[in-house]
Amino acid sequence: MVQFLKQKSWVLALAVFAGTLSTPATALTLPTTFVKADSVFELSQVAVDALTAAGSTISPLGNSFAVASATQAFDLPVTKVDVSLGLFPPSITPVSGDATGSALFISRRDRNLALANFQIDFNAKTVNADVITGGVTTKGISIYDFDVASPLKIGLNGLTLNMTEKLNHLVLTSDALSIFASALNLNRVLQAPLKTLDFGTINIDIKGALRFPPVSDKPFTVDNLPAVPEPSTWALMALGLIGVAAIARHRQVK
Repeated sequence: MVQFLKQKSWVLALAVFAGTLSTPATALTLPTTFVKADSVFELSQVAVDALTAAGSTISPLGNSFAVASATQAFDLPVTKVDVSLGLFPPSITPVSGDATGSALFISRRDRNLALANFQIDFNAKTVNADVITGGVTTKGISIYDFDVASPLKIGLNGLTLNMTEKLNHLVLTSDALSIFASALNLNRVLQAPLKTLDFGTINIDIKGALRFPPVSDKPFTVDNLPAVPEPSTWALMALGLIGVAAIARHRQVK
């Protein structure tokens, strides 16, 4: 029986090897929810300054979270990686990486939008995401173009992926700029610097170490968005703050 199982495993190995020979490259999808797989989006100082000047803020939602940095940074956990395996010569090439369940909420006064369920397309060199604005979700929009800043380090240990990569010079695509301008009510003066603004870097670090508990890969949807006060509510809040300030000033005079 043992001998039979050994023979069967050899047959399976030969079949896989033959399949690899028949094609120049083999696609392989690796889930990474259970290993330490992170992509950290760190905004550049000019991006932080531009957002501040426009009265905008960014906050993490879903399975993403803020991390300490010199400027402002968010960890978007990597949930899946697609790679291409080549035999002659032996090679491993990243095709795409998903951060499903991650979201960034961008608000400006009473306007807002959310970028969710990120994907890095290494062939097109774009960062894609679902855009949620006005209660409507548009899937798979190209948000940023990027350059590769450092040599790729990638390898497989069994079916566990090890990978480090740095992407830089993140610049808004024309489609993303139009969406941002409409959703956040940006005038031409505020739009102009965004066309060439370097938003920062993405550092990808995937290790074989286990992550406990595993990160959720449930897609972020419009239903996960926080409640945002209506314009009338904003007005009432402003009146309330004015009243508090008036009372405080009156007490000081006394």
